[in-house]
Amino acid sequence: MVCVDLGGGGAGGAAGSSGGTAGAAGATGSAGRGAGGVGGEGGGTAFSPSSLSTLVMWLEGDQVVLSGGNVATWTNQASNGVSPTACPGAVLSAVSNAANGHAAVHFSLACLTASDDTSFHWGTDDFLVEAVVRVQTNSAAIGTLWNKGAGFYLGAEPGAQIAGYNATGATSDTVTASSAFGADGAFHMVGMRRVGSSFQLRVNGQVMGTTTLGGSEDGNQSGQPLYLGAAAPQYESLTGFVGDVAELVAVHGTTSDTAVANLESYFVGKFALP
Repeated sequence: MVCVDLGGGGAGGAAGSSGGTAGAAGATGSAGRGAGGVGGEGGGTAFSPSSLSTLVMWLEGDQVVLSGGNVATWTNQASNGVSPTACPGAVLSAVSNAANGHAAVHFSLACLTASDDTSFHWGTDDFLVEAVVRVQTNSAAIGTLWNKGAGFYLGAEPGAQIAGYNATGATSDTVTASSAFGADGAFHMVGMRRVGSSFQLRVNGQVMGTTTLGGSEDGNQSGQPLYLGAAAPQYESLTGFVGDVAELVAVHGTTSDTAVANLESYFVGKFALP
């Protein structure tokens, strides 16, 4: 296996509040990803998902382990995070320079999986899952990006983005985007967020659908693995995602509106999103 870093330099620091200029972008390091620049006078360092205190998963398209030319492991950069690996027989590829000079992982009705871990036991706690994706024509339903057991899921396919809780009797928890993006060749943000009893579907930095949870939804699904790219290996052809994922971030616990805005601004700047 070969560990590959396909990335470019880090983002520059934010401009100073007292009028300093933004810091220059970080130089490409020996491992292929430079640190973000420091802001000008009165400024600060660039935002990084690592600053989210309850981060449980941070996947960058630049950080993959290849085997036989295919993605074998997607390195989780969260502290002590579990890294997802290719499902049996799954073929996933790394796409260099996919999004503003950054790489992405290409899915085509194939999945990655991460073994059950306490970091994914969310119970009825708040959480945030958000990804930067480019969708392609898909014959499957849902286009699953994230699924853990009979619990919360997130999906994206052309003209339809969806999030929900799929346990029996919880169909009212499904949220579909009121304005969805299509297979337009561009990368977009899509995510789901739980804040108390409110469950949001976020598309391109905006709330595109909400529902009120009943309160008993179990975000633990103990003993059930996490799947990315399909609901499970046996359902890849029925629920699989087709397209590219440039980055994915998951946070367990309360995330402030400001932190969500900072994350989404980071995505916009890094990938030159519309």
